[in-house]
Amino acid sequence: MLIPSPLESKRFGLRIFRADLDSMDAAQLFAALAAHDADLAIVRLPTGVSSGIHALANHGMHALHADTLVTYECDLLRHAPAPLKAAPAAFELARPEDGAAISEMVRVVFADYPSHYAANPLLSRQGALEGYCEWALTHLDAENCLTWVMRANGKVAAFACNAFDPAARICQGVLYGVHPDFAGNGIYGDLIRHAQHHFKRLGYARMRVQTQIGNLAVQRAWIRDGFVFAKALDTFHVNALMDRQRDTIAETALCWQDSGTISHLVSAATALLDPGSSSGASACNAAMIGTPAPGSRCTLQLRRYELAQRPGHAILSATLHDADERLCGIAHFRSGAAGAGASS
Repeated sequence: MLIPSPLESKRFGLRIFRADLDSMDAAQLFAALAAHDADLAIVRLPTGVSSGIHALANHGMHALHADTLVTYECDLLRHAPAPLKAAPAAFELARPEDGAAISEMVRVVFADYPSHYAANPLLSRQGALEGYCEWALTHLDAENCLTWVMRANGKVAAFACNAFDPAARICQGVLYGVHPDFAGNGIYGDLIRHAQHHFKRLGYARMRVQTQIGNLAVQRAWIRDGFVFAKALDTFHVNALMDRQRDTIAETALCWQDSGTISHLVSAATALLDPGSSSGASACNAAMIGTPAPGSRCTLQLRRYELAQRPGHAILSATLHDADERLCGIAHFRSGAAGAGASS
């Protein structure tokens, strides 16, 4: 169900996983999060079935709706692409030495792009931007990928990263950008039409493009060039924050009582928080996953996750494990404190 995302994990310093699901089983997803000690799951679901993810609240998890991804498709077998405004010779395959110029352009073009990363306060905007640079550069030399560039005045004025599946005869416009100095001259439309002409000549049947639903300008451009709406996927971020390899800022052993409940878990976790904190911490969600046996010895650990988009603020994650290392409870606290108490 969950697929590790090592590049994103390294980029953001979290244990990140992805899941593209056709249906939603909140209990199964939570079990996978716990089994992988996941910090973050980026989950995509068809819009019509995505509401079921909110049942994660029964497991102490909050599903943050990060965006709606829309897909458009063009039937290349039937569609006759319009002529380019620029001469076809203006486009050429990118060379390895174009990588620096493409990266620079990505940082300019996508600096304020409202991707799903921007919705999650745990993830830095700079990390997201570097991810787009990395993504673009992979299309310079990866199998079944290609990148075109358009040059003007000796500079790279635009780029178009594409992927293709020869067996399925499907191609995809992955990441396109036009430098602001050259915007407004119809170059973006030419990037689309150039790809249509190229892949149509090779006998490809369909071309796909994707964007966030609020990115209306490019969707209007796609429609003008023969694309039709195909599907929509909701993107959710589940900040599970359960990495047991992460350093603890506080830890205690406790004997679970017969009357132990969620409030008992929250009270025990609150006792680990720094009493000298100027801003304190407030509980945001908590759940008992499996009640420890009465009188059993448990371990409660507290970890701190900084909010990259809110300096000085953090989420404190408390996890309760029994003697068999089974996850029994979890609680998250929002905090503006600089730290938390010492281990006990």
